[in-house]
Amino acid sequence: TYLQSYKTSNAEEYDSTGCLKWLNEFGKNQGDQLLVELKKLQKLYPHVYIIYADYYNILLRFIQEPAKYG
Repeated sequence: TYLQSYKTSNAEEYDSTGCLKWLNEFGKNQGDQLLVELKKLQKLYPHVYIIYADYYNILLRFIQEPAKYG
């Protein structure tokens, strides 16, 4: 996994859930850029259905509030 590959002894690089801050930021930015490109595609091809799943924000909710989701 990424946490194992990029582990560090610097505690400041981790957030309160134990995730690497920079890796989370990378994932968020990737999702944001993907949405920008999907919007462009929707304008070019208005009759095409595009299905997109935002795994980053959904998974983040599970990690931040595990009791809420059982």
